[in-house]
Parts: sequence; structure tokens; C-alpha cells
Amino acid sequence: MKTIQMQIEAQVDEFVGNLQRLIYETAIEAVQRATAAKCQVRTPHQFLARRSTEALTSMTDPLYRAVCEQPGESMKVLDQTLGYKPRELLLCMRRLLAQGRVKKAGERQRTRYFPVGAPAKRTREAR
Repeated sequence: MKTIQMQIEAQVDEFVGNLQRLIYETAIEAVQRATAAKCQVRTPHQFLARRSTEALTSMTDPLYRAVCEQPGESMKVLDQTLGYKPRELLLCMRRLLAQGRVKKAGERQRTRYFPVGAPAKRTREAR
């Protein structure tokens, strides 16, 4: 009887050893993945670079046209239409607001932009 009990104990010890080794290897891999992600070198964002007046003007005019074509839309929708990120056109929108060509309604993510002095786009309800 003692031999069977010894065999069972040996099997259990082997299983526990394998389990401990597997847990240790998994933990090492997880730590390596976590430290590799933190060690990546970050580059400065593009929107921090200064842009020339010509570059801003070339982005401001299409933005104004997009506001005229889609009055009442958010910056996210307008930027997707133009193919830019919302932060890239933020300064251009501020210029349009300062010039009085565009007005805004709402705050933060709910801000909507409307053209000032431009003919309103006709909708089906107005026809």
C-alpha cells in the first residue's frame, strides 16, 4: 500500500513543480510585455509643430467651406470630411471664430459650428 501512496505523492509533486514553472514563465512574459510597452520612445505630436501662415490659410478655407456645406456639425464630423484629426484644425476654427465667419453653439464635445453671412444650404423641409 505504501508504494501506491508514494507513487501518488511523486505524481502530485511532479504536477505541482510543472505548475509552478508554468506560472513563473507566464509571469516573466507578462512583466517583459509590460516593461517593453513603457520603454517605447515617444515622438512629439505633429500638432505641436508651428505651422506657417500659408499652411493655416490653406487649411482654414476648406474648413469654412465644410462648415457652409454642413452647418450645425461637430468638429469631429467636419474633420472626418476633410481628412484631418480634430486637434489639427482647432487653430483654424479659432481663426474663423475670431474673424466672425463662423459661430458656435454648445460646449466641449457638443459644440456645433454654423457659418455667418453665408447662404444657408436648403433642406428638404424648406423646399
